[in-house]
Amino acid sequence: MAFPEAVYPTVAPFYFQAAHKITFLPNMKAKVSIWFGKFHNQAALEKFMEVDYSEARDNEPWMTSDFGRDFRITYYDEDLIEVCFQENGLDNDLLAQLSYADTFMDKLICNDPSFNSVVAIYELDYEQQHDKIAKSPFFEFIGSFDYFFKK
Repeated sequence: MAFPEAVYPTVAPFYFQAAHKITFLPNMKAKVSIWFGKFHNQAALEKFMEVDYSEARDNEPWMTSDFGRDFRITYYDEDLIEVCFQENGLDNDLLAQLSYADTFMDKLICNDPSFNSVVAIYELDYEQQHDKIAKSPFFEFIGSFDYFFKK
């Protein structure tokens, strides 16, 4: 059965997929996990985040990107990730571009001016899924935050 064409948002926090439509549940709480990173340029960030779908990687337990391996993430929905880069460092204008930023941005504190990239993975509570936060030479895990889909 084919679904009718529809416009889907970049991030769909809560929905039920029925035969012909997606219904969002407003004002429901979900989690977003945030990382700040340091990269020489956007191309380096994109390469670090790129998922390798080759057969050689089929048996790896982690998401097959450098990011997934560094943080031992077994799965995230690639439709629910946002990656931003700004050469001259993170600022509130860049962070405000994240989906639903108005519901969690006040908790994001960037004290390191060398951070120039941010990764947000919606529907992932990294803190709850990992007893120990993994380390990466390129990213620092900032935290898992509540966010809300507002109608």
